[in-house]
Amino acid sequence: MAAEKQTFTDLTSDTYLIFFTDSKQDVFSSVQFARKGQTTEIVAAAGTVREFTDYNSFNTALASYGQPRLTFDPFTQGAPESEPE
Repeated sequence: MAAEKQTFTDLTSDTYLIFFTDSKQDVFSSVQFARKGQTTEIVAAAGTVREFTDYNSFNTALASYGQPRLTFDPFTQGAPESEPE
């Protein structure tokens, strides 16, 4: 399956994206976030991206693929500060 550029434009809400290794969407690959109103271009094979506009639904989906839930919402809380070493 060839990768192609997928463009997310004119998003009406902040969007959480889950990437998979193929279009069966049964093997998790990574996550990405796209801001409302921004254009986001992603290179991925067709059918390998799931979109969520709700933080809880996104976290539930992550857990269903054996991934840890996010402990923060990147759109409302930002990334947590790391502890100084």
